[in-house]
Amino acid sequence: MSAQKSLQNTDKQSMSNPENISAEQGISRLANEIYQSLGADQADLQQLMDLLKKEYRSLEQQDHNAINEYAKQKGILVRRLEQRSQLRSTVLERHNFYPQQGKWLTAIEILNEHTPSDLFSMWLNLEAQLKTCQRSLQLNEKVITGLKQNLDRFIHILHSQASTAQTYNAAGKTENFLSRRALTKA
Repeated sequence: MSAQKSLQNTDKQSMSNPENISAEQGISRLANEIYQSLGADQADLQQLMDLLKKEYRSLEQQDHNAINEYAKQKGILVRRLEQRSQLRSTVLERHNFYPQQGKWLTAIEILNEHTPSDLFSMWLNLEAQLKTCQRSLQLNEKVITGLKQNLDRFIHILHSQASTAQTYNAAGKTENFLSRRALTKA
């Protein structure tokens, strides 16, 4: 959240006092704000990775309460990542560093020249973290798919083994009774 506020503050400052800040200082501040925002993303991605590992263990143990809780926490983390990404895009567009969709790497390379922090390495690390999270998500999805298939097979077996008796009710409509004797009145 603090990275979001600082990005917003940088944007407001650069818009309200453009004559007081030299172009180089403005770019340097922008680069530092982006660095802080990406750092917050790194922390959230690490939390997401930890949650995915816990979710995997819960899936193996079929702990449904934990799985539901992890799903909620993942949703919160993903929303925060999306919000920060959208805010970064807006700020960079206002500074003409992100004119088109998909030009992140170009903007990062330019901003990297204006900060003592290694923005470019951080970006590459974020990409690696995202790929690791993607692999974990795919693994968890396979486990969930397997559990669903097992459940479907089990339900199918139960339905095919149950005998049904078709009877007529008082209104003359048919009713199915699973493995129960129909009680009738004359």
